[in-house]
Amino acid sequence: MFSVPTRIRYALRALIRLRSHDPASGPLALHQIAHEERISVKYLESIFTQLRRAGIVHSIRGAEGGYLLARPASDVSILTIIEAVEGPLITVDCLQHPERCPQKSVCRTYSLWDELQAQLESFFSGKTLETLSTCHVGEITSQGRKA
Repeated sequence: MFSVPTRIRYALRALIRLRSHDPASGPLALHQIAHEERISVKYLESIFTQLRRAGIVHSIRGAEGGYLLARPASDVSILTIIEAVEGPLITVDCLQHPERCPQKSVCRTYSLWDELQAQLESFFSGKTLETLSTCHVGEITSQGRKA
């Protein structure tokens, strides 16, 4: 039903890997991230282009080039990452363009989608790359499920 796109999952995994890299040792090569995370280099190139445009990562060219975080991980919300790689977080089209919805004035589900939208934005805004990076594999989530 609701499914998180692969681009978002891969972007988060790659950024967590980049966050764990010591920037003092220089930039992290994309092929190394791809190898460690088992993601295609070509696919990551596309994702990192969007992350760079959004000011989340900084690229260094050359033989010793690669990527570094452009700002502290604590300043990068998960919502920012999602919007960088997938565009605006929209649950249903009518929330993005309510003027195009002929049913808005009589729609009994509009408020449901509007509330879901607000909850998702709040949830993803309240989590940062830093909070994800400090999570341990298998840690219990707030809903009591294993991560």
